[in-house]
Amino acid sequence: MTTNPVPPDPSDRPVPPASPSGAPDPTGAPYPTGAPYPTGGPHPPDAARSHAGAPAPTGGPVRPGPPPPSPRLADVVRSLSWPLVLGLGALALVRPLLSVTGVDDAIGRPAAPLLVTLVLTVVWVAAIVAARPAHPVATGVAVGLTYAVLALVISAVLSPILTGELQGPVARPVAILPMLLTNAVWGALAGLVAHGLLAARRR
Repeated sequence: MTTNPVPPDPSDRPVPPASPSGAPDPTGAPYPTGAPYPTGGPHPPDAARSHAGAPAPTGGPVRPGPPPPSPRLADVVRSLSWPLVLGLGALALVRPLLSVTGVDDAIGRPAAPLLVTLVLTVVWVAAIVAARPAHPVATGVAVGLTYAVLALVISAVLSPILTGELQGPVARPVAILPMLLTNAVWGALAGLVAHGLLAARRR
């Protein structure tokens, strides 16, 4: 009795090797090992993975960004502590009051004005350091200008009462600008000292 041979299962047939494009080679011929892949076609999977995992070139050292813009004058003025500025400026009115009342002459000039100026400067610096404003130098300039304006007003009001005539910078308008500048520099120096002390405390 003869038996019919079992036909081979098509799934057992060897799969022809794939070509570089990923499709089986219709001829069934193996792709030669070591042969270069054709240019212009897709990269082999291993090469694609190596490119995907490779770190991106840094392109040299990273340059720092532009510095932040400096604050505008209006923003600085709005940020000032005006109760502090007005209080320190009004405190400095001790100088003209001592001069008007004759205390400076009793103590002796120029020692008395210089001593009062030194004491006021120390008080200004201590108050600015204690308040720790965002702009200590600008605060000092504002204090000096506030004192100058208040001194002008006090001089214009008291000099006619005490001496019978208008005296001081108001009587000589050309002296008003130098007075403002002098007291602004005085306040700026106090603000610079306060700024240095605050910077030293942060270290």
